[in-house]
Amino acid sequence: MSGSFPVLLVPGYSGGGPRHWMRVWHVANPEWARMALADWLSTSPQEWEEALEHALAALPGPAVVVAHSVGCITVARHAVRCGGGKIAGAFLVAPSDVERAPDLPMLRGFGPIPRERLAFPALVIASTDDPYASLTRATEWAEGWGAELRVLERLGHINSDSDLGAWPVGQALWQEFLGRLSGA
Repeated sequence: MSGSFPVLLVPGYSGGGPRHWMRVWHVANPEWARMALADWLSTSPQEWEEALEHALAALPGPAVVVAHSVGCITVARHAVRCGGGKIAGAFLVAPSDVERAPDLPMLRGFGPIPRERLAFPALVIASTDDPYASLTRATEWAEGWGAELRVLERLGHINSDSDLGAWPVGQALWQEFLGRLSGA
């Protein structure tokens, strides 16, 4: 738990490797839950959303979700379809442009990306040079979702390739976000 909320990790496509900041955070916080998916290379948005629903249902109360890449899109799709009852807040890192990214044709089924306001506080973290989503698109999603946007310089997709380790800047943003949730 972080504060009074359980934490649920929702990785992106492929689940992230051992060098991914999300995996490093999970090792440091083994009490956090991690969404389970039978196949992290699945291109079925329904499978991802069902896995998210199952993970949220297993938690003792509304969770703070930490999502990456297509995991962010899964959280937004779930929120629009089901509301935000089981989600207290969402820390959304490097959402992928599943509608336009030329290197992600296998994920087009996750579109269209919802633009509706989320029923919970959210923070979108984007990089100026993310190959899977332009800053313009990340800004559009954050505005539509009613989320705060934080822009980081030249971190690519904020994944294993970014070589962030424990990602201290991300941890500071996480603590700041949790502080706002606790004070809300």
